Amino acid sequence: MKRKRYIVALVSWTIACVSLFAGPAAGKLQHTENRNTAPDKQVKIKDPVIQKAGDEWEVAFSIDLSEVSLGADRSMTLTPLFTAEGKKLELPSVLVNGTRRHILWQRTNPEEGVLQEVKRQNGAAQTVSYRVKTPYLAWLEEAPLSLEARTCGCGGEKESETLLALSVPEKKEPPVLLPPHVAYLTPEAEAVKERSAEGSAFLDFRVGRTEIDPTYRRNPSELEKIRKTIDEVRNDPNLRVKGIIIHGYASPEGGYDANARLAEGRAQALKGYVNNLYHFEPSLFTVRSTAEDWKGLRQKVEASSSAYREEILKVIDGDAAEDAKEQALKRIANGEVFRGLLQEVFPALRHSDYVVQYIVRGFEVKEAKALVRTNPGQLSLQELFLVAQTYPAGSEDFNEIFDIAVRLFPDDPTANLNAASIALNRKDWTAARRYLDRADKSRPETLNNLGALAEGEQRPEEAISLYRQAVAKGSREAAENLERLKTTN
Repeated sequence: MKRKRYIVALVSWTIACVSLFAGPAAGKLQHTENRNTAPDKQVKIKDPVIQKAGDEWEVAFSIDLSEVSLGADRSMTLTPLFTAEGKKLELPSVLVNGTRRHILWQRTNPEEGVLQEVKRQNGAAQTVSYRVKTPYLAWLEEAPLSLEARTCGCGGEKESETLLALSVPEKKEPPVLLPPHVAYLTPEAEAVKERSAEGSAFLDFRVGRTEIDPTYRRNPSELEKIRKTIDEVRNDPNLRVKGIIIHGYASPEGGYDANARLAEGRAQALKGYVNNLYHFEPSLFTVRSTAEDWKGLRQKVEASSSAYREEILKVIDGDAAEDAKEQALKRIANGEVFRGLLQEVFPALRHSDYVVQYIVRGFEVKEAKALVRTNPGQLSLQELFLVAQTYPAGSEDFNEIFDIAVRLFPDDPTANLNAASIALNRKDWTAARRYLDRADKSRPETLNNLGALAEGEQRPEEAISLYRQAVAKGSREAAENLERLKTTN
């Protein structure tokens, strides 16, 4: 009987692990069961479906590894295959590795025909998404699908040659629709990768003075913060200092004109301190100053629980000149509020903010792949995307790279579009909607993914409308989604 789709049954099995060891008689090998490193009991298939799409078969399901326990030096290969009347078609495998085998695989990638590789996280819930296309063959119409499991040990030898193949019976339940195709967008290259490191130093100055005494009160630790920030840039061969911005602030007590001179003088003093240490070109420095940090005062008062909070904010937000505001603060609660501000708030308003601007060199994919685990902030969005392409689509590593990208570039439309694709594949509609809100809605990729979100949230008419809009703008994924919906209905 011909069929338009083929539903794969839920399956589970026990996988025995057999190891080889030298027996009592010289030159002989005996078999024994290794209970310590064998996968433990259950591998489960969830949400399976096979469906003809145009001139291809699409096969998709989820592999639940949550009840599998895998030794650090062991691996398990899961291979879907069709068999019928002497014919056999193997699909790409899923390779599940223990911790050390996972590290070795990342270094060598020796296995061929592997769709994706995952590291088993023993004791944790873990699901792997499987989805492939294969050219249409007529005999597949009646061919059952099986899943073969093979385990092996640290030497690469196959320790179990007995393959467990599970036939898939015909099912009569309503069909399960394949998930929609999501779209990814390749980011544009950064012409120059500009980055910055910044902080605030709360330097102590003697009353009315602008000279920096490196040994005075908190100054040793505060100056160390600045040196550390600059040294981290200067000592990294991948980075080049582009500029240093210093912004000095004084607190609101005292006359405004005097505070303006202090703020400017102290900012210049910090520039001199830094330049004496590193001898940068003068053109690298930008020095600014704010006479009285009323903005900082407002933020701290607004966050406080003071009984006079609203009265203080009213003074700060008023139109009076700075010196008049200071006098108004002194009148609140007979000076009690101002004395409290002097002790608890004003010291934090005497600060010098600094920004070290730098340029990061470009990286080849191999270099970027190493940096993504140690210092991803040096990578561009495009470099992260190219690293992701070295992993199988939908694999844990592939998804992780896009998660890293959107954390590093939270406001970038492309990073958000790609992160939405990951969320859609995970059926995390809330995250997908949040990311798509920040994506460029004029792009066909965004329209397609919005259609996938509408489909996931059971709004089929809206999904079809969005897919059609995306097709009109050239989206291949949207065209496939429309064809998939047409075939299923």
